[in-house]
Amino acid sequence: MKPGDLVKYKFVTESSLRRASKLGSPLVEQGLILEVHGPMVKVIFPTKNNKIHTFMKRSLILISECKE
Repeated sequence: MKPGDLVKYKFVTESSLRRASKLGSPLVEQGLILEVHGPMVKVIFPTKNNKIHTFMKRSLILISECKE
């Protein structure tokens, strides 16, 4: 994984499912990797008002790689 790659969550919690159904928001959010630091990545989610979250690489699924 590197900056510019498109990713999504690998794991979804039960509370996330309930929250998404109450808010009517999509559960599978796609995000863009901004930074990579060892096993950690910073991801921005455009569908969540451009919020930035930090994840372990192992908790994300790579959807599309950025071509350089």
